[in-house]
Amino acid sequence: MIDPARLRGLYARLMPDRVTVTYRAQTALGVYQSPGASVADAWWRPGGTTELAPSAGVALLSLRKWYFPKSAYTGPPAVGDLIVNPVTAIDPVSVTWTVVGGNDAGALGTWELDCLSLQLQAALRGSLTFERPSNAQDAAGRMALSSYSAVASGVPARVQPEDGAAGEVLGRVTIARRFTALLGVRVAVRARDRAYDGTTYYTVVSSEMPERLDELQRVELEQIL
Repeated sequence: MIDPARLRGLYARLMPDRVTVTYRAQTALGVYQSPGASVADAWWRPGGTTELAPSAGVALLSLRKWYFPKSAYTGPPAVGDLIVNPVTAIDPVSVTWTVVGGNDAGALGTWELDCLSLQLQAALRGSLTFERPSNAQDAAGRMALSSYSAVASGVPARVQPEDGAAGEVLGRVTIARRFTALLGVRVAVRARDRAYDGTTYYTVVSSEMPERLDELQRVELEQIL
């Protein structure tokens, strides 16, 4: 009879391309351990890369299964935790993966983690700074909207134009310029916030899917006239 622990240890040593990854457990919603735990002898199997949404290839969804030896991470891992892979010969860039599912691969003595990574193509994205107005008021007691402070800077984003319908804006009939921003990281935006891309200011109109692990946050913007 083969000793199970010995068999698992032998299997782990035979796995090629093992790496030490950083595992960042989520301690509260949107808050992660820093710097995280180092997990040695992890390996992965690819799940492919596809277009996340109709965006002409701007937004991509990559899937991967990660395997953690229980001797390196006692766990258990949880959905929403993050895995950061190092740069290696087969991983030319460091990528952050979000855990969306997991199994106890008992026969291997490992955790099997279903992970995804949402990415904006580097050559097709820019960055946004989100700013929030102060509580200053004008003579009529309304928000003055004259002083802003940054709440999120250097946010990777792809700003795409949207169709619009004619309507009355500031006393004249025009088509308000609307845009959808796909954000590489989540931002807690509010009404009256504005976004700045280094050239143009936009008013934040709405936010969609900031809570989804498998979608990029979408922020609807309107160009300030």
